[in-house]
Amino acid sequence: MLMRNFPGANGFGLIRYVKPEQVEQFVESARQERPDDTFKLRQLNQHSDAYIVIQYIEPEASNKAALGLDIWLRA
Repeated sequence: MLMRNFPGANGFGLIRYVKPEQVEQFVESARQERPDDTFKLRQLNQHSDAYIVIQYIEPEASNKAALGLDIWLRA
């Protein structure tokens, strides 16, 4: 059904907007939710404006590399 309704989609997730002063608290909270402690914040670009982070994604098995990815892009 997913592929029929959303062709080309690899998954669906929850993306969080995180202010720079909230990063430490956000990462700590995300790690506590994951017993395997695999959550790491990773940036596509070096910046300090804000963070747009993939916190959850399904299906997780095939998209695990996306967890913690900051997808903030500057024009």
